[in-house]
Amino acid sequence: MKPSPRILIALSTLTVFVALLATVSEGKANGFYEGKTLSIVTYGSVGGGYDTYSRLIGRHISKYIPGNPKIVAQNMTGAGGIVATNYLYNRAPRDGTVIVHVPWRIWALQLIDDPRARFDFTKMSAVGMAVLENAILYTRTDRFADFESIKRSKTEIKLSGNGRSSTGFVFGRIVEEVVGRKLFNFVLAYPGSREYNLAVRQ
Repeated sequence: MKPSPRILIALSTLTVFVALLATVSEGKANGFYEGKTLSIVTYGSVGGGYDTYSRLIGRHISKYIPGNPKIVAQNMTGAGGIVATNYLYNRAPRDGTVIVHVPWRIWALQLIDDPRARFDFTKMSAVGMAVLENAILYTRTDRFADFESIKRSKTEIKLSGNGRSSTGFVFGRIVEEVVGRKLFNFVLAYPGSREYNLAVRQ
């Protein structure tokens, strides 16, 4: 078996930003939630990580909210969280009864002008996060010694991901915006990290 190639870290740690509220409502009043239902909508599929976080939070959060509302977890999959976020911004009641649990990278779609992102994060309210995550972009050091060598290269480095909402694509585009030119040849449609981690070793 060939030794594993060394890995170059090209992007530093970022924090998760996942729970959103449609508007700042009058929910601060003690009786606002009494007798009401609070929906926690997650972009993840049933049994997945984000679904698990949402349902776990849903089991306990009511006792910390004045009025102790009933909590209902719902799944709204599609486009890596874009469908759920668009629903929150454009269709959900703006009365504090709907929270959407989305991946932390969703906000960055605004930065790269993704036409699917029909929301404005400056008009939405963060209410918390379920987990802290790190994101890195990496390549093999036997091909690119450091990030400066990537910037100097006349060859676009292949950057993999599972879609245009994936971490690799979103933050790859942000890096390109910061540098001011195209750096990456995006190779998408991988099922998940296992597959593209194997691909980088080929």
